[in-house]
Amino acid sequence: RNWCWGEKCFDEMHAVRQQGEQKKESWLVEEDKKLMKGRNWCWVGFKEFGCHRTWSDHLTWKEMQDLAVKSEVTVPMDFRPVQIPELCDKRENGAPMDWTPEELARSKDWFDKFVSVYVLSLPSSARRPKVQQCLQGDGIDFTFVDGIDLRQPGALFNAQNEGFVPLDFNFERAQAKAYTEGQNMGSAGSIMGTVGCAAAHFKAQRSELGKPPEMRRPIT
Repeated sequence: RNWCWGEKCFDEMHAVRQQGEQKKESWLVEEDKKLMKGRNWCWVGFKEFGCHRTWSDHLTWKEMQDLAVKSEVTVPMDFRPVQIPELCDKRENGAPMDWTPEELARSKDWFDKFVSVYVLSLPSSARRPKVQQCLQGDGIDFTFVDGIDLRQPGALFNAQNEGFVPLDFNFERAQAKAYTEGQNMGSAGSIMGTVGCAAAHFKAQRSELGKPPEMRRPIT
């Protein structure tokens, strides 16, 4: 039965036409099925049309699934994205609360003890002053980590030499792979931003690991 549902969901997403300048006409094509064999296409439809396209709406998983079902890209199966939905899938459990000064102080002490904050951004970013003002205003210690801008000459070579990108990484081959049907990245253009972002996260992790063991914090 699940296989039949999967085929139904794939066919429904295959019928969804892409908008704008895309590499393929449909959201899913037969090549996707070959490259991503074994995928639960009903779950793919659920995530894309219920979650990814509404992520800022703060919906419950149940509400997101209902949207995807109405879009005819999934089915009302019991996916259970969370183990205890009756507890975890309730919006009121994530609503803002009024904390006492004592509770705020305890949480701040815990945060300062266990969390290191790094802000990834390019040195030229106009948003840095605003981020700095916001975090300092909340009393949060942080460190700027310069992002890796692969648009700059020699940036990839330097990132590889510093260990943020594997030495055997072939950018041209990765870019060609990103353009294939199964990757669904045809509308993203160059992957320079994706690679640079990933490399910068390794840079931030190394910053924490470069501290003496007794100064490292478990959450970064």
